[in-house]
Parts: sequence; structure tokens; C-alpha cells
Amino acid sequence: MIINQSDKNAVFKLVYNSSYSGVTVRNIAIISPLDTEEDQYLEAYCFLRQKRRSFNTSNIVSLTNLETGEVLEKKNFKFQFKPIVRMIKKTISKSGNIYYYEKVGIFSKKHKPTWEKIGQQRFDYYVTNHSNNAVKIERDSSNEVSYLEWNEKQNTK
Repeated sequence: MIINQSDKNAVFKLVYNSSYSGVTVRNIAIISPLDTEEDQYLEAYCFLRQKRRSFNTSNIVSLTNLETGEVLEKKNFKFQFKPIVRMIKKTISKSGNIYYYEKVGIFSKKHKPTWEKIGQQRFDYYVTNHSNNAVKIERDSSNEVSYLEWNEKQNTK
């Protein structure tokens, strides 16, 4: 079974085997998978602790979707979420002022992130560090980047 975007915020019963507290059972709402250099984690809201927690996927014994009743054993699930898309743009007002904006998120019919103002330094940093892996680049008449779009690291397990 693949746990995908539609499972975000669905409530699951998690059976978890922690080296600190042994086997625990708790209800969670999935937020997203997380990667580190050493391990993979499932970030979720934990109803037992009433806060956001990260669960090492190697310690997950099973997940049960409380809505459907489907039980996912440790070896039978993987995570597949849409990539996070980041866009930046530079605009020039009629009075000649230059403004920089950023939009980031997972885009869907229900979720459309809004443009947020950023500074030139951040804009320039993104252009320098993400032009090579851009999905889309637009340039102005002086050949400077005016729009840049790229996918953040894929959240697929």
C-alpha cells in the first residue's frame, strides 16, 4: 500500500516500537515523510502527546487507517507525496520599484499557496543555487532571471 497525498491528515493507529519506551499504540495524523542522512521519519501530529512528532519508519510495526480499517504492516507500505514546488519572481512597478516574491508549497485544487515578499538577497541566493535544477526559468529584456521555478527534494519513500 502506498501512503499518498490523500492520506495527509487522515488519522491512523500507529503501533510503534521505540528503543526508549518499548511498544506503544497511539493515533496520529500524517503530515509528511522526512529524510535525514541516517534515517527516514514520518512526521505526524500525535494525539497521545498532543503535538507534532517524528517517528523513525524503521520502528513502525503497523499503521491502521481508522477511516477505512486497512492495516498496513511494516513491510507493506511506502510513502509517496507530491513534491514541494518553489517559485520566485521579480516584478517592477510602474514607478520603477523592484519587488521580489516567493511562493512555496504543494499545489493542488484545495491548496494554492500565496506569493510572499522576500528580499533581493534571498532572491539572488535562489537564482544562484537553483537555476541548474529549475523546471522553468524566465528572463527579462536584460537577460536577468525574472522567474524561477523548481521542485524541492522529492518526498517519496
